[in-house]
Amino acid sequence: MRIRVTIGVSRKSGLGLGWIASLFLACAVGWGIGRLGSDSAQIPASTETHIAAHPAPVIRDVSPPPSRPSADLATAPVEDLPELPMVERVPAAPPAVKPKAVPKKPVTPPADPPVAEPPPTAIAELLDPVPPPPPAVRERARQADRLAESGESDGARATAEALFAEFPSTTALAAALVEAGAIEVEAKLETVRLLQLAGRDGMSRSLARELKRSYAGTASVLESIDRWGLLTPRIVAVESSVENGRELVVSGTLENPDIGDVRQVRIVVEALDGAGSVLATAEARIRPKVLPPGSKGDFSARFKKLDP
Repeated sequence: MRIRVTIGVSRKSGLGLGWIASLFLACAVGWGIGRLGSDSAQIPASTETHIAAHPAPVIRDVSPPPSRPSADLATAPVEDLPELPMVERVPAAPPAVKPKAVPKKPVTPPADPPVAEPPPTAIAELLDPVPPPPPAVRERARQADRLAESGESDGARATAEALFAEFPSTTALAAALVEAGAIEVEAKLETVRLLQLAGRDGMSRSLARELKRSYAGTASVLESIDRWGLLTPRIVAVESSVENGRELVVSGTLENPDIGDVRQVRIVVEALDGAGSVLATAEARIRPKVLPPGSKGDFSARFKKLDP
């Protein structure tokens, strides 16, 4: 006996349909068994062997076809499914746009408040004489040179010393001259001249030698040094004596401060009276004949016809 059962399940009604199908299956099986029992009762006992020889009766499949469910199955209550909420489709957000850089405007500083004008000068200050401003540093340097050229050595010396009192070094004075309009070589020459006029011979000769080495091809430098006598041979010592009771002898030492050799230097010695008039003249030669830079030589002059 074959039994085919088809079960139609609709989501949550599976339990009710299963119960209905089980009930239907039980009825069908009971009906089939009942027919089998009735057929067996009508057969006599003498024919048991004959009945046993026959094949077993076939029970038809009384289950309804799957395409046509029974009235009970069709009318079975089905639970309502919950309604799902509708989902709205949210459009995608547009891509972020990077803002363009805005150039910063320059910040204008606030204007300074107006400065109140000073009160007018008092009448007493107007009546007092105001001293004129001092001349520029370069004009004062030229003034010292003009005084020396005109024979006013004291005024030239005072002006030069006043300038060096205002500036702590020769470098500072030269820088001030450049700031006043002089070119570098002119400022250095004027500084050397002021040193000479102020009586600072050692410093003036040292700077003059440096200028002569640095500006050997500059005619203005060489001419100025020669005109001012900065590097000419100089007498560093002198003395006089009387020999044989009737000759006046003047001797001394000469130095070469220049950067080159000095050759065949001639010395002229003059004898003066109390009023400054020349009484006699004598000449002498330096020994040795060639004086290297920085070296010294000796000389001796005799007055044979001068009464001591």
